Amino acid sequence: MIHPPFGCKERLKALFGDTLAECSEQYDPQEVADAFVEELDSWITYHHNCANAYELIRESLRKRVCEA
Repeated sequence: MIHPPFGCKERLKALFGDTLAECSEQYDPQEVADAFVEELDSWITYHHNCANAYELIRESLRKRVCEA
């Protein structure tokens, strides 16, 4: 299946639909909910770590510029 363009609501709906298609009757609804929460937690941690790294780079650049 070809998804709509990146960043649009229709793409998110299509991807969400693909995810829901994976959830057969044998899936425990709590496990599905837990998977979503765990993935959100993972993304938050990832982006927090990226932000920390970028702040360190910025601090190093500022220090270098001030020393120049």
